[in-house]
Amino acid sequence: MDNPALHRLLGEAIRAASDVLIVSSDPGPLVRVACEAAGGCESVSVACLDAGSFDAVRAASPKANAFRIAPVDLSVDVEAAEDELADSPPATLVQVADLLRRAREQALRAPIVPDDSFDVVVADRVLGLADAASRPGVLAGSYRVLRRHGVCLLADVVSDEPLPRRLAEDPMMPAVFQESELLFAMEGAKFHGIAIADLPPEPCAEVEGIECRPVIVQARKGKEGVCRDGLQAVIYLGPFKVVEDDDGHVIRRGERFAVCQKTFQNYQSAPYAGAFAYIEPRVPVPPEQAPLWDPRRPGTRSPSETKRGAALRSVSGTPEAASGDGGAYIAYAMWLHRDGTVRRRAKVAHRYEGCFGSRQDAQSMAQKVFPDASRYDVVSIPSDEVAALRERAARRPQVCSLPPSGPVGEVVRVAQSDP
Repeated sequence: MDNPALHRLLGEAIRAASDVLIVSSDPGPLVRVACEAAGGCESVSVACLDAGSFDAVRAASPKANAFRIAPVDLSVDVEAAEDELADSPPATLVQVADLLRRAREQALRAPIVPDDSFDVVVADRVLGLADAASRPGVLAGSYRVLRRHGVCLLADVVSDEPLPRRLAEDPMMPAVFQESELLFAMEGAKFHGIAIADLPPEPCAEVEGIECRPVIVQARKGKEGVCRDGLQAVIYLGPFKVVEDDDGHVIRRGERFAVCQKTFQNYQSAPYAGAFAYIEPRVPVPPEQAPLWDPRRPGTRSPSETKRGAALRSVSGTPEAASGDGGAYIAYAMWLHRDGTVRRRAKVAHRYEGCFGSRQDAQSMAQKVFPDASRYDVVSIPSDEVAALRERAARRPQVCSLPPSGPVGEVVRVAQSDP
């Protein structure tokens, strides 16, 4: 069945892609769209779910790479298994089980669709061909074969209400998931940038009062990899007050939000591009010198932190200075409301020096003094402000100190406020 919205999205995705995989029980129309958008069929592959669609694709597009797969399984080489079955038909249940075992071993050892093979994967109404328990595995298979930053276009039918078990297991039920359940399942398959690209207002079917609608979901692969801190930040431009991404980052509008190098790169491409302003450090941090990302670090990034590279470089050109050792830092402990706003904040500084010599020392001290805080923010101090801090530290009275077990001399000053 033709799906104009899916054809349009497929054409847009392919123009920036190299290799395309189509999985559909009726791949003909999609193959024509893909070949036209790609300027040829050499880069278009089709995973056929049955012999009829395989023959139709071969006849219509001989240059397309068509192959057979088991229903919604991108691992098993069906043709190889059927050839073996024809050469040596099993005569007993034991031989049948042995044939299936070898097919599964082949799928694990050398899947017919290798990992990280395609820039675009189109899954057109294939979830309904699997039972409810197997559908998350279908999504995981689409994710597996995508390259990093690849796009998955999923077209299927969803319900407006949760499906009772009786209907969910009914093969005649058009809907495969409830609307939000499909998105949760895609999150579980590690996709990010998940967006509903098309959801018509009118249902295509109604079963016992439950409305069913065709939906197209666009999602991406690209969250894997080591997270390193490049002193980068993003500012969400709006219009919403608060947003949360698929990694659980809660970002408030207008706030300088600290992100790792990987997330910073992801946010500059679709579907995030245009939603953020991107803040680079004054002195770039080479990936090989960037420290590992600390998942405990606070969400906000102080402006002085992105500017500190130049200040540290002027004091010392050593890699240690550029990465934070030998700098000047203070810390803030923060207690948050449920909506993420700051309820109370405490400033933590070195008792005698006014600041700490490393980011790690500042954060460690804040955690020891205020173990019940919601989060901790470490702020870099420009070199021209360090002398003034030290002078003020010598004049101010002590407010509180570490427990006796703390490091000698690491007594802090604390200033508390309720914004």
